[in-house]
Amino acid sequence: MDQADPRQTVSFERVIEQRRSLSNRARAVVLGSVTAYAFFAGVAVYSLTGALLPGVLLLVATSGLIAAFGALDRQNPGERVRIVDGRLCIDRRLRGEWRVLWDEPVGFTRVNWSYGCAGRLQLSVTRCGRAVGIGDLLSPMERAQFGLTLQDALIQAPRRSEFDLARNSGESMLKRR
Repeated sequence: MDQADPRQTVSFERVIEQRRSLSNRARAVVLGSVTAYAFFAGVAVYSLTGALLPGVLLLVATSGLIAAFGALDRQNPGERVRIVDGRLCIDRRLRGEWRVLWDEPVGFTRVNWSYGCAGRLQLSVTRCGRAVGIGDLLSPMERAQFGLTLQDALIQAPRRSEFDLARNSGESMLKRR
């Protein structure tokens, strides 16, 4: 679904990505500096008192490096929410590739707000008893605004019946037994 089909009509599209104040390179420099500072402070204490074991110094340096490289996620998580030809499509980027999370007609699809653990606003899309959470990468204010925008887009989206969608794709709605 990465390629746009010229016959498809996209009436709504948003890509939600995680925002960070530091780039991966800047985070690596900051975390590396903190690790180096902790290592050299440990060496200074060890040389003055002789009380610390060299294993503790190695542990501090190793844990700092693990934290530094573990924090560098090269595949930024993200969500793509689209309304294409009367269908709501939600894709989530996991480990660098987009995976379809939701692909349903917009009829009977609703946007729901709820307060989860610790009073945190949660946004979900429901249809016929099925639900999926969206917008977790957004701040609570952005999540509320996105929910209202998506709700308006769902109301204004062209509605097509399951029969029309199947007929246009060449599938049969009647199952032969």
